[in-house]
Amino acid sequence: MRRLSLVIAIITATASPALAAGPTGVWQSEKNDEGRWIEVTIGQCGPQICGTISEVHGTTDRSKVGMQMIRSMVSDGPNSWDDGEIFAPDDEKWYDANMKMLSGNQLEVSGCVAFGLICRSQVWTRLR
Repeated sequence: MRRLSLVIAIITATASPALAAGPTGVWQSEKNDEGRWIEVTIGQCGPQICGTISEVHGTTDRSKVGMQMIRSMVSDGPNSWDDGEIFAPDDEKWYDANMKMLSGNQLEVSGCVAFGLICRSQVWTRLR
């Protein structure tokens, strides 16, 4: 019984911190059709979550670095955020957005139109 308790304690201690950290950190987007991807630094902006493009890969155009990409996200339950907006660099428009932690190192980010009926999602990977 002691071994089982120890194993459960170890699993809980190693799994919980990543989810508990929420979306705060540096994330790698999925690659687009041209093989380009970005790094987004996500953190607290007062009571809300926001994110800034911190690096671009696969292009020499660095004009989007430093640009806010995620804004006004608020907690919508354990490991999910809603009521925010996301900037889509490919068409330079803002969309209604939500985010959900799939695991400690995976974040599903969705931009939606038509009151959330039509969404485009990506799964981002935590870099740090």
